[in-house]
Amino acid sequence: MSDTSELNSDERNVVSTLNLLSRVCHGRACEKGFYDAHNELLRILQGGLSSDVRERMVEEVMVTATLTRHALIDSEIAEATEGRRKDLMSDKIPGFTSQEEEMADALIRIADYCGWLNLRLGEATAAKLAYNEGRPRMHGGKRA
Repeated sequence: MSDTSELNSDERNVVSTLNLLSRVCHGRACEKGFYDAHNELLRILQGGLSSDVRERMVEEVMVTATLTRHALIDSEIAEATEGRRKDLMSDKIPGFTSQEEEMADALIRIADYCGWLNLRLGEATAAKLAYNEGRPRMHGGKRA
């Protein structure tokens, strides 16, 4: 869904907001050094290796980095679950529950990840919302 011309204004706002969020979160993660080691490793791999070895190594680094980031997103969701289960307040951002804090962390990590890989988070979200609009109530019987 690269063409957003068929979207209504709310849907276009979702696309632009999520794409902006991805750029901001990834930019901040880069500024804070979260990609320094990864980028340095990729620079090293560009050096004196044969092209087939270099391609395999770069692919392995990318797979490892993406799976690590998936696990970090999962951990934020698990922390939100624990915060809800124990009815905890955030110890970092006053006035918010732990659940709110951890869900924000998960959203930041997801947006950073999408910004890093240039994934079209906004467009994919709008497309998924449109798809879900045509699904039956409770998506045909799912309980959650």
